[in-house]
Amino acid sequence: MTSENRDVYERYLRIFSERFGDLDFGQPVRNDGYLVKKLTGEEFSTLWTRYRQLENYLRDTMSAGHTLSDAVEYQYRELCAAVLEKPKDFKLL
Repeated sequence: MTSENRDVYERYLRIFSERFGDLDFGQPVRNDGYLVKKLTGEEFSTLWTRYRQLENYLRDTMSAGHTLSDAVEYQYRELCAAVLEKPKDFKLL
């Protein structure tokens, strides 16, 4: 895990604890309508990387004037819920 991801992961753990209490890793909870679980460092790093890649892809795609499919938007919102990030509205670009 990179030092940047480590800082983001520590913030994630703090926010997770504030929102859902002291849960064990892997224990499921509902976040913004999605079933998510408390992630280990390795799981978080993998999902965080996917989240950042998809966010960058969506920014580039929508800035170029393309449309956003429902499936990709669902995947993005699901990743946001998993890493406790508020989804951006790329349709407004």
